Amino acid sequence: MDYNINREELKNMIEEKRKELNELLSKKNIDKNRALKLSIQLDELIYKYYCIDEDKNR
Repeated sequence: MDYNINREELKNMIEEKRKELNELLSKKNIDKNRALKLSIQLDELIYKYYCIDEDKNR
């Protein structure tokens, strides 16, 4: 599986998305659709990270 991105870039993207989601969730009035979208994006990034990690170990 080739995602054309290196692990460090992906780690940075995951951290940025995590911060963005945490900031949104810390607000009093939460846009639930935005929170769900960010959560899904974060899940996808984490999945890609582990797929790259698995492929590297093969």
